[in-house]
Amino acid sequence: MTRYLRQEKGFLLLEVLVALAILSAAIVLLVQLMSANTKMVVTSEDTTMALLKAEGKMREILEQDKMMEGSWDETTEDGYRYEIVIAEHLKERTDNLQVKLLDVALTMSWRKGAKPLSVSLKTIKMIDRFNADDNKS
Repeated sequence: MTRYLRQEKGFLLLEVLVALAILSAAIVLLVQLMSANTKMVVTSEDTTMALLKAEGKMREILEQDKMMEGSWDETTEDGYRYEIVIAEHLKERTDNLQVKLLDVALTMSWRKGAKPLSVSLKTIKMIDRFNADDNKS
């Protein structure tokens, strides 16, 4: 019996190699996950900054006293391009009302490296029909 007990002391070289291979695979997996997480944080930061700029532009448009239907685009110095479209919403249902509903759509696009990115915001603004119609003439 004692002879068998002596042979089972310590680890075989094969057992040590298998343990090292499993440990190495786990470490590589953790490093890859950290790298992917860092990339997602950077992408999220870029998108958040773009959304904040688009929201600011949308607020600037909505704060105008007199809005008219139409479309235009603008390009900023830092490479963002805004496309703005203002159109009447539910015209046939609101013709007899004193108010007018306007669809306001803003699409902001930019490039991150070679990849084109964009974000779109859309809302409806209610304005006084008679003041809006005075602006057309």
